[in-house]
Amino acid sequence: MKLFIWNRIYELTDNYHPEGGLLVIAEDLENAKNMEPKINSIKPDYVYDVIADKPLKIIFPDAGCC
Repeated sequence: MKLFIWNRIYELTDNYHPEGGLLVIAEDLENAKNMEPKINSIKPDYVYDVIADKPLKIIFPDAGCC
């Protein structure tokens, strides 16, 4: 499995401050993109090999100034 990290993705959430970070664990980049369509054409900032039992997606919303 691979761990993919995107530091900032515009319009990742529907919040007032819509940017956010994203962590995805998937077998490959194609499967990661299937888990979150908003990263379809965005290259990950970091990629690591990991040992994991199942895919995982964690969104880190931008708290902004509020």
